[in-house]
Amino acid sequence: MDDHNREHFQYADVPLTFSRETRKPVLFGGQVDYEFTKWLALRLRKEGMFIMTNSGPGVNLPRIAPWLDMVGAGETSADQPDSYYAMVRSTIYRKPTSFGDSQIGRDSAEVVERKFRKCLLFAISPGAFGFQRNPGIRAVFKEFTPYVKLLGGAGWEPVTYAWSSDSRVYVERFGQLSKLYFSLYNTADADADVELTVDAAALGRGEKVLEGLELLGKKELDFRETSRAGLQVVAVHVPARGNAIVLLR
Repeated sequence: MDDHNREHFQYADVPLTFSRETRKPVLFGGQVDYEFTKWLALRLRKEGMFIMTNSGPGVNLPRIAPWLDMVGAGETSADQPDSYYAMVRSTIYRKPTSFGDSQIGRDSAEVVERKFRKCLLFAISPGAFGFQRNPGIRAVFKEFTPYVKLLGGAGWEPVTYAWSSDSRVYVERFGQLSKLYFSLYNTADADADVELTVDAAALGRGEKVLEGLELLGKKELDFRETSRAGLQVVAVHVPARGNAIVLLR
């Protein structure tokens, strides 16, 4: 919501902007969010506390993200377009984040698993709103939450130095050097057997042939060198609408 009251302008700590409707100076609602979040974060950190606020599609997350220790991805369904997860993760970098999915307490285990699998690509939790009303989904949380924590703890990296032979299989990287993971998600409705190409030289691992383990399937992976210096390739099976997590040893 925009504030057009000129009497308020003098109290703003951030520059004004212009209204798209009136073309006149205005305090944009996101500026107010920024100022309040900054004030609250500084106050809480002096007391040794942390700050988390909720967000969601259309919310001014990029403006307040620098002041948050953890991010709420929204009190909305964790089943979002792929671009939304990418926006959240790229905005908050390595900070932990979780949806507060208000529907999940009424979802079937199959639906909750689908949400977890989409979120896992970026190490985002779907949240557990109403969890106590649906004990049947506990097994899904026990299966996938450790991997969300594992990847999140390793730290998301914006440059993957890896890519899939199938454009429908997305790849994200977490960690560096000795703790390095690739998170894969298959957006297609059919299983995919892909080649994962890794720029081992760029990752500082090009001195020998890589060794890998696919964590979800507990399968050893055999990399092979290519004709291009520094590039190595490995075959990975990714289930339909499912995941693979490749650990480089």
